[in-house]
Amino acid sequence: MLKRMLPQSHAPRWIVTGIDLGLAIFALYTAALLRFEFVIPTHEWMVWTAFLPIFLVIRLGCTLAFRTYAGIIRHTGLADARRLLLSNLTGSLCFSVANFTSAAFGEGTYLIPFSIIGIEWLIVSGAMISGRWFVKWLYVYNRRVPGTQTLVAIFGAGEAGLIAKHTIDRELGESSMRVVAFIDDDSTKVGKKLEGVDIFSADEAERLFMRGGVDRVIMSIQNLGSERRRSMVDLALKHGVRPLDVPPVDRWINGELSVGQIRELNIEDLLGRPPIALSVEAAQNSIVGKRICITGAAGSIGSEIVRQVLIHHPAAVLVIDQAETPLHNLHVELNRTSSEDTVELQVGDIRDGNQLTETLLAFQPDIVFHAAAYKHVPLMERQPWQAFETNVLGTQRTLS
Repeated sequence: MLKRMLPQSHAPRWIVTGIDLGLAIFALYTAALLRFEFVIPTHEWMVWTAFLPIFLVIRLGCTLAFRTYAGIIRHTGLADARRLLLSNLTGSLCFSVANFTSAAFGEGTYLIPFSIIGIEWLIVSGAMISGRWFVKWLYVYNRRVPGTQTLVAIFGAGEAGLIAKHTIDRELGESSMRVVAFIDDDSTKVGKKLEGVDIFSADEAERLFMRGGVDRVIMSIQNLGSERRRSMVDLALKHGVRPLDVPPVDRWINGELSVGQIRELNIEDLLGRPPIALSVEAAQNSIVGKRICITGAAGSIGSEIVRQVLIHHPAAVLVIDQAETPLHNLHVELNRTSSEDTVELQVGDIRDGNQLTETLLAFQPDIVFHAAAYKHVPLMERQPWQAFETNVLGTQRTLS
């Protein structure tokens, strides 16, 4: 219902100006009522009506001078409120100057009581600003998506965290996010509220995560240490909360953060250093025309090494793995890419020293990529000798 009632086009400037002047007249009348305790004497009413044209000319002039009509109402911000306050204050000062001028050069009387000028400024400023914020709230509320919002906690109750919250609030209809908590290590902030949102410590945040009260956590602190970042990410992942990251300020678009820039946390963000970029040219020069051997070639790491090596045109590739089915699957994949002529597949075990030695002596590799290993730590801790024989002794036999 509300969505159909709210216009999607922006209000014309003349309508905004007209409403502002209407509010100004209302404020002047209300100020007079308050000044005379809701009973305006007849002679004061005549003074009020005589002053009204001057009042409207000055208010309209200030509106045009400060361009208070130019702001988009549904996106009203602090800059718009500041502009309205200055416009109304300037108008009230003009009324005061007109009063002094009338007293000095006229009949010695003021055009209107100074108390009415002061009360009118307070009422018109409050009405214009609150009216704009109310319209903004209507549009923000209308853009909410019931039942589909993602509950978000922001790690960092400082300036960057507040900017992240403002960004989500501003683009709420597009992001479908709602900030429900701030998390901060500063004990002086814990237990307080930031723009109506509770600030929790890290220990309290874990209980919040466990209750399922948060779907995402945004890492907003710009200079957070890598260890502290990793610990918060681990805490979030432990309870199924997806970590998001706010990019550095110098990457913001025109100095302003947008929801689209709040991204999934990359593994590189946890390194605490710039990622190392490999030289493609150097890698190609070291592989092209060479005889390459890859152990553990059917595994997740080894098979990707096979694919990457084949890109750089080696003379021949020997792939070794003890797992027959994964090795067969790799063979089928290589057949589809017409790489089987370059690749020789060997079912073998690096724990068998004699077979490994014979295979390598026959192939005469220039480079060996050793990827054969047990990598699932909890499982292998129950069978440490198997892990030792493969990961340690198998590596020794490959080297020798």
